[in-house]
Amino acid sequence: MDAPGAVRRADGDDASEAAEVLGGKGGTPPKSLRAAKDAYEPQRSRDAMCTRYQGAKSASTGWVPRKTFLPHPKTALHHVGPHFDEVNCDEFPFASTYHSAGMKAVNGGLNEAPNGGADCIQTVSAVAGDGKTHFLDDTRYDAPSFTENCGRSSMSGDVGQGSMRPFGEFAKAMRLPDTQDYFLDPGNAWFKGCATSKAVLVCTMAKP
Repeated sequence: MDAPGAVRRADGDDASEAAEVLGGKGGTPPKSLRAAKDAYEPQRSRDAMCTRYQGAKSASTGWVPRKTFLPHPKTALHHVGPHFDEVNCDEFPFASTYHSAGMKAVNGGLNEAPNGGADCIQTVSAVAGDGKTHFLDDTRYDAPSFTENCGRSSMSGDVGQGSMRPFGEFAKAMRLPDTQDYFLDPGNAWFKGCATSKAVLVCTMAKP
């Protein structure tokens, strides 16, 4: 069983199956992702997903009215020596794919969220009461419906960028061209105990 985040290229029959998967509508993640490498600049997707919020927010609850991205003050950071970690807006699916919720359908996007990152599940990577880092619901935004087709989180830049660093080598080794499909294991089997129908959702990640 591969760990969550494992990737492999889709070829042959796999590619035919992958080509039919147009996104994670209804809360179902796409079976494959499609690389966007040539004519499209991924920063456009990042901008749609992670536009920084500049306005006022509720003094009592911190609620963010327009649901643009606002770094969470309790985001867990990892300062090591002279290096200074920073809060990042991290989104899924990746900005460098046609399944990015920030890529417009007119540009070939397969999973567009009309309002960009505002339509995603909002989380924060923070240290909880048990002293461990968890992904928690960012309560400054509306509660999730679990039908979202994307996720956006306030998290450590070192963690977010570091986790994607090996992908560059994967794309190079697999010679991924523009529009090539590849599979990403989101680790669904690691979260079998998660029941999204419950009013309070607590998920424990456990190796199958």
